[in-house]
Amino acid sequence: MPRRFVLLACFFSIFLGSALQAATWRPVTPQELSLKKSSSDPEADVEGLFREVRVLNESATFGYPHNVISEYVRLKIFTDRGKNKYGTVQIPYWGKSIISEVAGRTIKPDGSIVELGKDAIFKDVVVKKSGRKVKVVSFAMPAVEPGVIIEYRWTNNVGEFISRYVPLGVQSEFPTDEVIFHIKPVTSQIVSWPTMRYMQFGCQVERGPVDHEGFTTLTVHNVPAFHEEPLMPPEYSAKQWVLIYYEENSKFDTGGYWKALGREAYNRYSQQVKVNGDVKNIAATATAGAKTDDEKLARLLEYCRKNLKDINGPTITTEEREANKGNRTTVDTLKRGTGTAEDINFAFAALATAAGFETRFAKLADRGTFLFDPVMRSAFFLNTFDIAVRIDNQWKFFDVTNPNVPAGVLPWREEGVPALITDPKEPEFVPTPLLSSDESKIARFGILKLSIEGALEGDIREIYMGNKATEWRERYRTANNTEREEDLRRELKNRFAQFELTNVKFNAVDDVAKPVGVVYHIRVEGYAQRTGKRLFVRPAYFQAGIGSPFTAGTRQHPICFEYPWSEMDTITIELPEGYGLDHPDAPSPLSFDPVGSYSVKILLPKPNTIEYHRLLVFGKDKLLMYDKKAYPAFKQIFDGIHERDSHMLTLKAEAPTAASGTAQ
Repeated sequence: MPRRFVLLACFFSIFLGSALQAATWRPVTPQELSLKKSSSDPEADVEGLFREVRVLNESATFGYPHNVISEYVRLKIFTDRGKNKYGTVQIPYWGKSIISEVAGRTIKPDGSIVELGKDAIFKDVVVKKSGRKVKVVSFAMPAVEPGVIIEYRWTNNVGEFISRYVPLGVQSEFPTDEVIFHIKPVTSQIVSWPTMRYMQFGCQVERGPVDHEGFTTLTVHNVPAFHEEPLMPPEYSAKQWVLIYYEENSKFDTGGYWKALGREAYNRYSQQVKVNGDVKNIAATATAGAKTDDEKLARLLEYCRKNLKDINGPTITTEEREANKGNRTTVDTLKRGTGTAEDINFAFAALATAAGFETRFAKLADRGTFLFDPVMRSAFFLNTFDIAVRIDNQWKFFDVTNPNVPAGVLPWREEGVPALITDPKEPEFVPTPLLSSDESKIARFGILKLSIEGALEGDIREIYMGNKATEWRERYRTANNTEREEDLRRELKNRFAQFELTNVKFNAVDDVAKPVGVVYHIRVEGYAQRTGKRLFVRPAYFQAGIGSPFTAGTRQHPICFEYPWSEMDTITIELPEGYGLDHPDAPSPLSFDPVGSYSVKILLPKPNTIEYHRLLVFGKDKLLMYDKKAYPAFKQIFDGIHERDSHMLTLKAEAPTAASGTAQ
């Protein structure tokens, strides 16, 4: 992950796994053996009796230090559901991490022990999590039944680097009596960093004395279970966690801290962004014929994406990566055609400067990771960056190395967040723009025919714009058409029991200046329900088989929509011969100002044809984040939308010819 701190990549590994390197297991108490239910949550299927994490940033041997994280977990199983869910353990890992020293055992209520066999441990199993493939070490604990205790441990050697920022997850899916972190601070023998500090988020940390091995102990007691909910804030803003960091942030107030960081970042940026005659020539050639500032900058961005390769990206060859010597300035980057993501962004800034624009390096937070507030005084939270260019006295932001967004547009994770504009004198936070619901739109069209048996068949076209297009490209850009079609088929299978999909085509996948499109032909058997001489058909084809996002009666977390969006559906359905609408009524509109609105129109252009028009607008041009107290109102809105999307029209055999008209 070239654009984020390396530590971010191992957060999930730390959260799901880190451990105690110990020669022996901790003793099991009679109270643990006899425990019948969780003291903090009587309905819990399991309880974590403890979770112990050990973080070591220095090697005991010669050579560069390794970042080693180990974990020891003890669970009490209460129910069959807990047995089925937690009896098998998966430890995910990424990159060059090495999982070792895996061990486990099951302790029965009578105290007898069944060891985890080495032949039950499977390494390098590839599974899919959150839309991407990761490797896991997997093992099934032996003799698991309600009433037993299971415990296991492992070590993760993350690699040859030391970590200035170590985020440690506290919560799990089950309540845990005690979570203990043992951290060996990085010493001055390795790097000249300030003293180790920590921030706590959502939890109360007890700091213990330094032990004889030099480990600092941080303990959190009575940790509640964490349960995911739809449309909740990102994990760093929803879960309990602790940030270990080596950074001086106590000499300034909040404003002073960020100004100092902004000046420091500008100094590094200005030393690397250099403009010489060659750079000016490249900029002049790339922008030749461009008539507007936006067009010039789009040309420069296109040049960088086409001619500069990220040494950590998917298009780089092994030979090119090994030949990379590291670029001192943007002159080197533009000459060699390779560099890090930061190098390439700086090269764009150099070209824009050569073309006469004022540019700055902008540091900002990824909203998909955490919801940043400047009171969180650490550079850790500004975990991504863009290039800001001043146009008409306003800053416009460019995500140069992201191939999924057009010039001047950011992915939703970087929209609507404070961006620190670096400067030699007065750095400042400037909010990044947010695409409106009209810009992030799905437009869908269907020309369909309904058979007398209730089958629906015809052509479908879907167009994704703005953030909807960016998300589609992020998910499918590197996939081939066969893989894209397979995923579309899986989605349709979740909606329809029996269907036939043909003639699938994807449009404008690589041209980020255009919306993404997909067209296909489909036949859905049994789409309409037949009763005697009547057919009952749901005109909202695109919502068929999809439920409301809010089904729970209560809510633990705030509600956090990623961005405003809108949906515009137009469906034409040709009715079976001899059938007409019995009651051409449309569901009532729904207004939920100031957030949005929902409306449906049903037109009857011909006696045997229905035109269904649906428009949903959610959000305008502001972030959509709400306290959990607003959950009943949002549940009512989306339940109302789902109810209207489920509206059925009645078709009657031998109906008289109906006049053209409109139902609203």
